[in-house]
Amino acid sequence: MVKNTGKDYREANRARLKKYYDNQKALGKKRVSILLSGDTHALLVAERDELNISASDIIEQALNERYHPARTVQEQVAIATKPEPKPIEDPQGSNEIPDCHGKELTQDKLDNILLKMDELYPKGPGNPQRRADALNAAGVCLKDRKGIWVSVLWTKKMASNNINMARRRLKNK
Repeated sequence: MVKNTGKDYREANRARLKKYYDNQKALGKKRVSILLSGDTHALLVAERDELNISASDIIEQALNERYHPARTVQEQVAIATKPEPKPIEDPQGSNEIPDCHGKELTQDKLDNILLKMDELYPKGPGNPQRRADALNAAGVCLKDRKGIWVSVLWTKKMASNNINMARRRLKNK
């Protein structure tokens, strides 16, 4: 059995990339390299993740919008793939989550709100941030380590962890 060396891998990768670049060139695309600031790169990555399209499509769309507004086919694709946020509903059935600013919640009420958030914004692109934004907008509080209800700035991770704990508490009842 012959063991591949680093040189063999590099040659195979070079051949694979050349084939890919030739296929892209046949489609009329050109390869470019650019340097971006960290902030601009973060914006590009966030946009790519939110719209679920490639970075090259985002750049192409931006340039087309700027120089050829009539030719923005990519814009229609991006808008069609971007899910619209669902309206937030109260676990008890009203149209909105109750305004919780400055109010103490019971653990059951908090769990109901969190489980409703999970139903409204299931796992998927963009939904963790929508959950956090909705909880922040409603002013939903959390208990601190001393058991005192305090207002918090919800993050995606905090919302996800608390939703999982609410599921466990419901399962244990």
